Amino acid sequence: YNMINFLSSYETYHLVRINDKRLGLLYWFLFTIISFYIFGFVIFVNKGYLEYDTPSGVVSLHLKKPADLIINASNSTHYCMDAEELEADSDASDPHPRNMCKIWDTHDMVYGESVMGSMSLTTRVVEIDRVRICEEDALLCESGVYKETSTRDFFIAGVEDMQLAIEHTMQANKFMAEGKASAAIEEDEDGHTEEVFSESSRHMKGKLYSSDNKVLLYFHRFQRDIIPIGTLLRAAGASLDEYTDKLHFRQHKHRTLRARGMVLFITLNYQNTVDSWIG
Repeated sequence: YNMINFLSSYETYHLVRINDKRLGLLYWFLFTIISFYIFGFVIFVNKGYLEYDTPSGVVSLHLKKPADLIINASNSTHYCMDAEELEADSDASDPHPRNMCKIWDTHDMVYGESVMGSMSLTTRVVEIDRVRICEEDALLCESGVYKETSTRDFFIAGVEDMQLAIEHTMQANKFMAEGKASAAIEEDEDGHTEEVFSESSRHMKGKLYSSDNKVLLYFHRFQRDIIPIGTLLRAAGASLDEYTDKLHFRQHKHRTLRARGMVLFITLNYQNTVDSWIG
């Protein structure tokens, strides 16, 4: 066996055909399922032929009062009561516990500053007056340092009627770094020129979806995304009159989310693909 024999030789394989209807049907069944998954689901449904990037951006939140809104803090509001009702009320089984209400400005409602796209919105206030009963130079304070002299507990009226104005800007960092942004300028159906991989909310259209995937609001170009707080709660399937899930407050009169608070997450999804099977 020398080099000449090696170069003049070749390998081949035997082909065996099995005549079995069951194996044949199983083969074509699996072939059809795999082909449908690859070409139908991965490529067309999930648009597997597209390249994706996770955008990053900045979000700014601002609370505003509608110009025509008249806030009602009287007992005609389902969660408000006057002082006389408050003194007479002792029913902790009230399905929607009420309280005295006050009207605050939007600047007073927002607690602290809006940081990194977050905002703390006040729905209930407890004001406590205290006097110092222990001298500063005392060596021992048996009864504590301060003594409470009065307490005021009230809800903020009209919270659900306020509006959250959202400004947000995004960019696709991966595509921007690869220099694809310069080639990603396109004209939309209204004739406006826009960048596909870097844009602000004022140049985007959008929708607000509920937890059951229903459209509650449409957002248009050239304006801020403005959402009433009540609509945001509906989108989350929540209400300030619901009971808190904290077991410690289950039997407490002030056990609603209006009294105990809640955390509401808003997710922003961006896409620049066409809503069709061709992407």
